[in-house]
Amino acid sequence: MTGLQVLGLSHVTLHTRDLALFRPMRKKLKSRTVVELPALVQVFMGRNVRLGYEDSLETARAALDLFRSCERVFEHVIYNGAWPCDLPPTSFAAYYE
Repeated sequence: MTGLQVLGLSHVTLHTRDLALFRPMRKKLKSRTVVELPALVQVFMGRNVRLGYEDSLETARAALDLFRSCERVFEHVIYNGAWPCDLPPTSFAAYYE
């Protein structure tokens, strides 16, 4: 369940930066499914998060660090008029406008 789902909020898709659906990361992992944050952080940053417990601050820092590591690529794709992510699963659709 995403943070948006927990809070019952929706978000403008254009402003979404969803690394679980970011094509370059999914391609490198050869994944056809949503990749969870701990796996992304482990593979791309060599860090472990959520080992036996969940720390919201650690999770937020890891997500921000991971995004910052690929922000230029992400934003460059959008700037050029394309979209860098695969479509979210239909179960997430209600949370995007």
